[in-house]
Amino acid sequence: MTGRIRLSICSVVRGAEAFFEKLAETIGAEFFIADAAAETGMKIDYNPLSSLGTDRLCAAVAAFRKYSGESKHLSVIDFGTATTMNLISGNVFRGGLILPGFGLYSESLGRSCDYLFRVHFNRISGYLCRDTESALIAGIYGGYSTLIDGMYGRLLADAGVSEREVCAVTTGGFANFFTTNVGFPVICDPHLVLEGVEAVSEMNRDK
Repeated sequence: MTGRIRLSICSVVRGAEAFFEKLAETIGAEFFIADAAAETGMKIDYNPLSSLGTDRLCAAVAAFRKYSGESKHLSVIDFGTATTMNLISGNVFRGGLILPGFGLYSESLGRSCDYLFRVHFNRISGYLCRDTESALIAGIYGGYSTLIDGMYGRLLADAGVSEREVCAVTTGGFANFFTTNVGFPVICDPHLVLEGVEAVSEMNRDK
């Protein structure tokens, strides 16, 4: 029906789809799930297709639509609850990897050890630290940046792609911070997942 409200979602939370489907029914809206079964404008090389997280998919779709003209290859790094790295070559989503998100990483020591505490980012003054706060800042913030650099390099090496051939795009809640704290050039675009949900929904308007 033309003009009818459409509620479109992507979610990796168990039970969320049923909740929002019921909500759509209550308000008289169409309901759409932006997942790998939908038309996305890309080929998806992933097995099984249904196991691809919809957040990863939607971020990739938005990045492909916005930045595919920048380079032959696109990498999309989403700094959310989990940190995901994905590679798109041409119009093919080739897969990637999933890491614990920075929030989980940064809070784990404080939850596990009574003698450590949460720290907020301050300038990393070095890595041979002589006080506990500096040691935590270097290990947590510097360590996670080093982790991202290393895993990004391994992803590209496994794909047979050199860094200079790739346009890297960061998104998600911690994207602004890590845009300036990784060792490779990136474009920061914090809202790719939301833009991807909208794009996939529009491509599947008749479904």
